[in-house]
Amino acid sequence: MAKKPTKKSRSFESKLGRFAKGVAKASVKKAAAKGRAAAKPKTAARAKPRAAASRAKAAAASRRAHKPRQQPETLRCKALTVALTADDVEKSLRFWVDGVGFHVKQRWEKDGKLLGAELVAGACMIGVSQDDWAKGRNRTKGVGLSVYAESTQGVDALAERLRARGVDFAGPDTTEWGWRQVSLTDPDGFRFIVYEEKKR
Repeated sequence: MAKKPTKKSRSFESKLGRFAKGVAKASVKKAAAKGRAAAKPKTAARAKPRAAASRAKAAAASRRAHKPRQQPETLRCKALTVALTADDVEKSLRFWVDGVGFHVKQRWEKDGKLLGAELVAGACMIGVSQDDWAKGRNRTKGVGLSVYAESTQGVDALAERLRARGVDFAGPDTTEWGWRQVSLTDPDGFRFIVYEEKKR
């Protein structure tokens, strides 16, 4: 016949039960901590694909921002002509024609007085006109403007012609992006650069 549990034994069993529950809770907490620690590398691993996806999205947005020309083009031009205003149109023409080598395509005159001219060199065109002084005689010209023209003959030959004609110029120089160029400035401060792309 089983012995009836005494008050003392019941108290011991109660304490044992509480101890077992405490151990169980500690085990659960420990397991949870391990689970969180194990999950961290996975989170970092997941972060890499997200970062790559973000970079890909940014690259796609950049491509959209620099998309090719739409067809048909919004604006279509055949040529670009530069119009320059000169303090002394005769002096300016001597520079561009006798010095640089442009040709006079058309002269603009009124009452026998030269007002300007249209100059050409190959496919390039420059208009030069006499200042009418409507904006004052002391205004500065040529600031912040550089005119570029690509040469099909080579800038070294151009440098020799400019030197022979007594025209001040800089170069020939080779730029970091592969152009070989000559730079000169007209009597009114307009900067003119003739370049050729470096052969590869």
